[in-house]
Amino acid sequence: MRNLKFMDESQTEYSYILPGEWDELTAGQLLFLIGLVNKNISAEEIKLKMFLFCLKARIGKRNTDDSFRLKVGKNYFDLSADELYAISEIFDFLFLETEDGIRINPLLVKNPFPVIRIGWVRLYGPADGLTDYTYQQFMELQIAQADAAGSEKKVNEFISSLYRRKKGKPSQLSFLIPNKKKTAIVWFYMGCMAFIQERFPLVFSGVGSSDLADGQMRIVDALAKNDVTKKKEVRNADLYEALYTMQIAAEESEKLRKKE
Repeated sequence: MRNLKFMDESQTEYSYILPGEWDELTAGQLLFLIGLVNKNISAEEIKLKMFLFCLKARIGKRNTDDSFRLKVGKNYFDLSADELYAISEIFDFLFLETEDGIRINPLLVKNPFPVIRIGWVRLYGPADGLTDYTYQQFMELQIAQADAAGSEKKVNEFISSLYRRKKGKPSQLSFLIPNKKKTAIVWFYMGCMAFIQERFPLVFSGVGSSDLADGQMRIVDALAKNDVTKKKEVRNADLYEALYTMQIAAEESEKLRKKE
């Protein structure tokens, strides 16, 4: 979290806490952010509005010296336009600068909606970082997500694979989940994938979306050492244990290759 300090006209100092990374956003703040992104406004405007929303503040009228009066609760602070811009840069972590411009960069690893209630039905999502997944479930999830692009029906099917009833049964109610929450769920998956790929880079090197299924089968073959009887065991292995084993194997293979 980021500690922000303001001083009012009487030189009294006040401290406020703001999120400083994705997993520090509350569910409400995340949904507000998604609403802003859907409006296709600039990154600078999104950062300023997020600053005001998270601080529960509003900007009042402009002062005669061209500064702005910021109201936070019952307190007032005078800030210049440059100061407001500088403070809003706290939310730079939401974005990634690319050759094509600045884009939102979801890095959620903590599930913002572990349980979603639809009427009397509760749907249960994955643990933070997909730590409760087997490798088989992880493979199926990647393939479902790759197949979901551009189709609302496929997106609902993808979310259904993530959110299930208490006994693990798939639910067909994902189409009833509000669109903003669906976006949050997709962002959570994207953040988990970014986290996992950063932690186990050699496992995912050279595997593109077009050959995803083939790439996953190759990983299973490698972990099972081409032993058909062990493939089921590999698929049912804990996700992180399987990825760790594959990462170590890839590192050893890389060392041998460099010695040749």
